[in-house]
Amino acid sequence: MNRSIVVLSSALLTFSTGLPAEPEVLDLAALLAEAERAHPGIRAQVERAAAAAEVAPRVEAPPDPELSVSYTNDGLDELTLGTSQFSNVTVRWDQDLPRKSVRKGSAEVARREESVVLAQATNLRAEVRRRTIEAYAGIWRADREHDLLAEGRTVLVASLEAARARYEAGQGAQEGLLRAQTELRRADLELETASRQRRGAEIALLEALGRDGDAKLGPALTLPPVEAPAAEELERAVGVGPELRVATAEVERAGAATERARAATKTEWGFMAAYQYLGSLDPMVMGGVTVKLPLWRSSKQAREVAEAEHTAQAVALEKEAAQNTAVARARDLLAEIDSIRRQRALLDEALIPEGIATLEAARAGYGAGRAEMGVVLDDLTRLLGDRRRLAALSAREVIAAAELERITGLAILGGAR
Repeated sequence: MNRSIVVLSSALLTFSTGLPAEPEVLDLAALLAEAERAHPGIRAQVERAAAAAEVAPRVEAPPDPELSVSYTNDGLDELTLGTSQFSNVTVRWDQDLPRKSVRKGSAEVARREESVVLAQATNLRAEVRRRTIEAYAGIWRADREHDLLAEGRTVLVASLEAARARYEAGQGAQEGLLRAQTELRRADLELETASRQRRGAEIALLEALGRDGDAKLGPALTLPPVEAPAAEELERAVGVGPELRVATAEVERAGAATERARAATKTEWGFMAAYQYLGSLDPMVMGGVTVKLPLWRSSKQAREVAEAEHTAQAVALEKEAAQNTAVARARDLLAEIDSIRRQRALLDEALIPEGIATLEAARAGYGAGRAEMGVVLDDLTRLLGDRRRLAALSAREVIAAAELERITGLAILGGAR
């Protein structure tokens, strides 16, 4: 008997441990840390920045010298080295000497290019953070809508049973029964839509986290609080936000390229040295200088300078346009957050409490035979719609704040760092 109990207990334990574990509750701060650490795009930008850091020392170094060895023979019949003054073995060294200002200019352009890559990495981090928060908020909204719809469906089932009982007793109209059945089917449709929205948010979150596998993610129970900045602080922050950092770095790179092009218009020098071995005859040595003459300055160097100047002007104008766009977008997001808060206050303080009271009154009236089922269903639909709208607004406020963080670099979402 005792042995049977032991066997049964072991079987139950094996069965319980074989069940799939429930997904853990999502922690937004942990998700953001994972995205920062594991997203392949961010890791790629880190590698690009490391590669860019190697360029400046390379281009600032002088060009490599050229060493050549040649042999000259007098005639084709025999070796004449040492017997003919025209036969020799020549060792030659050539060295270009570009101006130091040109090499420094090229190194400065490379350093500015590194700054551009670093700014792009910062901007990508901000974008991945925004996508992570947006997907998290999408999961929260889908979970909240599912709970609200399931709660409403429970009420609809009870209403359907009440309508069927009254109809079968000859005390209610068929219209109320059919309407309750239709609303129940509509609730099932909305539940499927909420499930699809959650799946889409899960896929988006997995991508933002850099995970290549598929997984069922746990619930998102809370949303981070939004701490909207003042309008003045917001507009100051836009100018140094992640997006504008890229534009600023590109302006600086274009300026450095212009200075390098101007330095390259001047004459460049070089030198050569050679040693000729003549066998038994006395050796010979040679030396000389080379100079690159800018004979086609108007067609080459001047045009390169003009190209660099036009590019610098274009990049500066693009930065101005990007800043105007970012400021306008930030203002619009701040206005949206303000509007969402007013809408939420109306729903929280007026529409939803009044909707609950109206629904209760309608259900009481239906139970007493003073109201039709259609009135109850209309009140239930409006109340459910208001509660779903409140959930959608809450999620949208967080998404708008995440976008505002991306533009400004400010810490707007509390508890999401």
